[in-house]
Amino acid sequence: MATILEPGTGQPGRTNEVAPLLPDVKNPVLAPHWEAATRGRLAIRFCPGCNAPQWPPRYNCLACHGFDFQWREVADRGQLFTYFIARKALHPSLAHEVPYATAAVVLPIGVKMLGRLEGVELRSIRIGMPLRARYVRRSPEVTLIYWAPDTDGDA
Repeated sequence: MATILEPGTGQPGRTNEVAPLLPDVKNPVLAPHWEAATRGRLAIRFCPGCNAPQWPPRYNCLACHGFDFQWREVADRGQLFTYFIARKALHPSLAHEVPYATAAVVLPIGVKMLGRLEGVELRSIRIGMPLRARYVRRSPEVTLIYWAPDTDGDA
């Protein structure tokens, strides 16, 4: 919650609640992905014509140019491809969480997904480290996919 100061007085005025930065889980293109996340599953769109994964979803398949798609649950493990550390909040609702790491994770099916990286000291992050999805409820309607070290190491 941010307090707004009245101009010229330096005294608190009205209170302004900062809405959290959350995806539109009702977007029909991504709704099956977010619905799976609420169940603790990772779902990716595939082209049934050539079996190519489509992430992020596109209007047509990049491999065969088909227009039909189906959603499939996939392994929720991967390897760290790259990352960045946010030392300044990318949105006001994240100000209390800095510094934090955001990861690009390569899944076994070959696609890369972005997500928050948690459960590891920032100085201990290593490219190639095995990661596993964590399903984090950020609101009653929204479950985000974060990534954490995979202690089983089966990525």
